[in-house]
Amino acid sequence: MTIVIKGNFIDTPSPEKFRVREEGYLVIEKGKVRGYRDTPPRDTGEGQFFDYGDKLIIPSFCDMHLHGPQFLQRGLGMDRELIGWLNDYTFPREARYGDPAYARDAYEVFADSLYQAGSLRSCVFGTVHRKGTVILAEEMEKRGLAACVGKVNMDSNAPDYIRETGEESLRETVKFLDDMAGFSRIMPIITPRFVPSCSGELLGKLGDLAKERDLPVQSHLCETVQEVAWVKELFPEGESYSHVYDKAGLLREGKTLMAHGIYMSEDDLDRIKRTGTALVHCPDSNLNLASGIMDTSGLMDGGINLALGSDVGGGHELPMNRVIISAVQSSKTRRHFLGRGRELSHEEAFYLATRGGLSIWDNTGCFDEGCLFDALVIDDRMPHREELTLTDRLYRYLYTSSGGDQITARFLEGRRI
Repeated sequence: MTIVIKGNFIDTPSPEKFRVREEGYLVIEKGKVRGYRDTPPRDTGEGQFFDYGDKLIIPSFCDMHLHGPQFLQRGLGMDRELIGWLNDYTFPREARYGDPAYARDAYEVFADSLYQAGSLRSCVFGTVHRKGTVILAEEMEKRGLAACVGKVNMDSNAPDYIRETGEESLRETVKFLDDMAGFSRIMPIITPRFVPSCSGELLGKLGDLAKERDLPVQSHLCETVQEVAWVKELFPEGESYSHVYDKAGLLREGKTLMAHGIYMSEDDLDRIKRTGTALVHCPDSNLNLASGIMDTSGLMDGGINLALGSDVGGGHELPMNRVIISAVQSSKTRRHFLGRGRELSHEEAFYLATRGGLSIWDNTGCFDEGCLFDALVIDDRMPHREELTLTDRLYRYLYTSSGGDQITARFLEGRRI
């Protein structure tokens, strides 16, 4: 069936600039963009026509790193740094997701909020609990979202009430992969929490499993100075933090997402670039937990694949329009107050939130012909709107919207959800 959509289209096929097309028509067939027209297309047959008038139409957001069980934890423990925050706040709360009833209630709220925020694609950490993480996938599937969802692996350096044995962790992960076979747009992702929480043996077996089943991988990398030193202490034979993952087979070509990447060595940079691993910038979490400020512009200029993530609950904002602005502000702080790097442009940050790091899915994130049509329709009606350019209207939305309050329609793969 052919779908025709009328509106003002803004996207970033590349990070350099916004592409703005005013009052045009986009033709969608089988979920993909088939062309753009300045005038109404002819012969659409029995298709659908959506007239969004003067509204803005942008690619839907992709939150490439967040923790589903931490959504209810936002704003708690923000006076701590990473390891203390995990031990005192995160692990005790994640333990509650072993109760399926609690997991269902909590993940219903999380999935509703993710839908409202317009993050129609995401990469999400669950907990070590297999059944609870399947419930997370179920709640996201119910809302028509697309996501990679992972059962977390932890057999080391974690409290007894949330730590698994290596054998148990691998066994439950295999069962989780089998449980996920019936989902349509939610797919599993191998999810070691981070190097300190996994033995070398478990990491290696997870790497084997990822290769055997051709699965993507997500974890954390070089988030804090303390964490990097801890990894060196635990794996003294490793050439770098990323070497531990690479040796285990977890830096999969174009299929691995590593959050943070603030304190990387030259060896880390080389491995990340060589393997096509995407680094996920999480600006709110980095500031809230006093981890540091990622060199986003330097990494982009160096050819590293980047994406953006809310990192809820270390990050306190779920809507990605707010994360886009935080990424820009963080780069300004690094440039003007620390004298390092350059500012990240709004175009670059928008690109990272819609198109960055998406090799684990088919082509999406912009309105080029052949791309999957994932989109948000923004109603930004305010006095004097007609005096603004379409780009200025987008800026105002990014800076002032609380999230889903101005989203009037959501499309995933050409289907309104």
